[in-house]
Amino acid sequence: MFHTCHALTLCALLSSASSSAETLEAPQDVAKLRYEERLGLARAALSEGLPLDALFHAEAALNWDHRGREALQILEALYNELDRDADAQRVHRELARTTPPPRPIDPTVQAPGPAPRPGLFLFVQASALNVRERASQTGRSIALLRVGDRVRVLEIHGEFAKVSWNAAAHRTLVINMMSEEAALPPLPSVPVQESSGYVAWAYLSAEEPNAHALLSHGIDLETAGRYPEATDALERAAWLLPSHGGVLRRLARCATLAERYRVAVSAGLRLTQVQDVPAASSVLLGCRGSPLDAEVFASTSEVPEGATAACVTEPDIPRSCEPCGIPNSPSEEFEQDIEMRREAAHREQEEYDESSRRVEEARDAIKTRFPNGAWVHIRVPSDEKRGTFTAYFYSMRMKLRHSCGSYSLNGQTGEVTLSPPLRIRERTSVDIWVRVPDESDQLYGLVATHDGVLARSFVVNMVQKMHVDTFEGAIASLPRGSAHTVRKACGCCGC
Repeated sequence: MFHTCHALTLCALLSSASSSAETLEAPQDVAKLRYEERLGLARAALSEGLPLDALFHAEAALNWDHRGREALQILEALYNELDRDADAQRVHRELARTTPPPRPIDPTVQAPGPAPRPGLFLFVQASALNVRERASQTGRSIALLRVGDRVRVLEIHGEFAKVSWNAAAHRTLVINMMSEEAALPPLPSVPVQESSGYVAWAYLSAEEPNAHALLSHGIDLETAGRYPEATDALERAAWLLPSHGGVLRRLARCATLAERYRVAVSAGLRLTQVQDVPAASSVLLGCRGSPLDAEVFASTSEVPEGATAACVTEPDIPRSCEPCGIPNSPSEEFEQDIEMRREAAHREQEEYDESSRRVEEARDAIKTRFPNGAWVHIRVPSDEKRGTFTAYFYSMRMKLRHSCGSYSLNGQTGEVTLSPPLRIRERTSVDIWVRVPDESDQLYGLVATHDGVLARSFVVNMVQKMHVDTFEGAIASLPRGSAHTVRKACGCCGC
């Protein structure tokens, strides 16, 4: 009996010890479960083109496993694309301490055939191809070619080809934002600047890439579950179709499944971000001849009679403020004389009406002397760090009221008018000339986004958030754009 009881007690103790061991292991199990849960949410957000949501969940996943490799990979891609360099370097160092998985095969490079012959014209097949200063993978990158770029083979050096291509460092775009037909000046001739360097010739082909064929091929590969290859085809299609949201959404999904997280993040940001475009802008009230070649004058009186190409920025008129109503005065006698106050307000209204009439006459005179209309000139400088992006020029009719040294909105705004999508490439400066309606009180600007719907919503939301002190002076600087008004910058009584 004693032995039996002793055996039962020992079993109970062993059972208790086993239970305690399970209790000690439970926090680790919970941490692993929570990590996988957050990681799954991060991947789901990436695949849906929501990179900022993915950032939140990936950072939360690291709270449960600070060395979780996949969460670190997602964060490294996010930090790099969001220009958070310090965070990207920190995560990169942490990734270096973990065991890397087998390196995937690059689906862009096909089995190499015979080297191309010098003198051939070929097309870049990769979404982005580094041009190096010497025929080596360790050679310094001196330029970046994109899918569809045309190059001429000069020499062959093993796996590398020395190629040349036309690298335009500057572009000029002319856009018509008028509802009726308006004659546009011809584009200036751009001097051809030929550059050369070394590229891996396995990324070149005589066949010019076709965007819709790449998209169809990518869909077929995705259906077959071949996600790395589908990602490659869709990435190239997205480059050739920059305003196609459906391609970007499919690319984000395939790249996530292929664990090519930087591609997925880039696609998601292009879907959701609306970015500033650093640019200098000027408004020309009227032009004669081509504005691209014209000399710009502050007023019509400064323009020489014989000038065949000239533009003006201001009308030759004295401008007055909008009426303030019955003015206030520190004089008690004046304040008590209601009739005098009414007469002063009446005179002010008459002066303003006369000024408004003269403004309209001056505008008509500008249209007669400068029949090529009003233009907006925007210059986007070259930027080594800026990638290629899609942008829209926008204009919006705004009724502005000036009071107490600042402009504010007065009444309803008009519809947002957008240009066709503009492709602005890296390492290229761009002059954009836009023919606009012959009227003032317009909001103009340039916004970077792949989607016209996003651009339109962005402008509407920006206007709704404007404060009374947003506009200062005749050309008003805004966070993203400028507004032009011919109202005189003057104060108002009673401020």
